[in-house]
Amino acid sequence: MRVYGFNVGYAFLTLVCAAIIFTAWSASALVITPFLIVIEGRKQGRTLGYPTANLHIEEPFKLIPAQGVYAVYASVGEQLFKGMLNIGTNPTFTDHNQVHIEVHIFNFDQNIYGEKVKLIFVEKMRDEIKFESLAQLIEALDADKQHALNLLQND
Repeated sequence: MRVYGFNVGYAFLTLVCAAIIFTAWSASALVITPFLIVIEGRKQGRTLGYPTANLHIEEPFKLIPAQGVYAVYASVGEQLFKGMLNIGTNPTFTDHNQVHIEVHIFNFDQNIYGEKVKLIFVEKMRDEIKFESLAQLIEALDADKQHALNLLQND
């Protein structure tokens, strides 16, 4: 394919489009994901009072947003819920580098293992950090939830 007189491959165009999307996203635009599958996790969020749906991306070459904590909408079935999402390595619990995507859906208590979830990213609230104690993590999660609710209330 030729673009402005240059030979350009499909992979290059895909990367350029992704760069444009992420540039727009960093300017507070909404990002909507393809459907993600809920998988079984380690159930650590549940012990903190913040159960999460651990999400699996079926397509291996999908780009994911930067690691951090986000205010999101989660579409489950025909319903849209408010929530907060973490993309990261859960450094308070482990020292490995495996990235997880997990969403805490507000006012939600259903078994959705194997279900498809679609996310609408509204705003990145903070970077993922390692806390010195679980009490500090819970305090941050409480603040994150309030921040997310404030952001999503205005949408």
